[in-house]
Amino acid sequence: MKAYTNGIASWWGLCGWESILSFDMSSEAFLATPLPNERIIGRKSENWREFFVMNEKVVLAVGVLNEDQLELGFDVWLLNEYGVKESWAKLFTLGPFTGIRKPLGFWKNEIALFLESSGGRLVVYDSSTKEMVDLQIDGEPLSLQVITYMETLVSVREEIRKWDLKAGHTYMDALV
Repeated sequence: MKAYTNGIASWWGLCGWESILSFDMSSEAFLATPLPNERIIGRKSENWREFFVMNEKVVLAVGVLNEDQLELGFDVWLLNEYGVKESWAKLFTLGPFTGIRKPLGFWKNEIALFLESSGGRLVVYDSSTKEMVDLQIDGEPLSLQVITYMETLVSVREEIRKWDLKAGHTYMDALV
């Protein structure tokens, strides 16, 4: 799984075309959302794309090389409706950057963007100050990832206990 938000799990897919495949847990339905094509993007882009969650929505970052092919920027697109290609909306462009391989995900809404450097190091770009900071975390090239989660006050153990009691089981009492 690449992204999970609002009860929908999403990952890369090929359905005759490159897409984001999603499974809606509540309706138990699969949805395929084609990516914006080059005509919609309107710029020459790299062959790779990355998607992740921002503000509980799926966003797509498309690598865009500048004319001399030395700097890489990112067009960031927001998916407004799963399964609808026309629902992609371009939010903004970040960069271009030198020495950056790919985006990993946003932090604090769209203010800070985690990036992987060409050498496999974790860096963060602050879009409000236009500053990039090397976080001194090394990884193998193309191995870094950012995993988002949402904190909750709901006790997982308590929910398991409720489910267990409804099913007539009592062994969970020893675990809790």
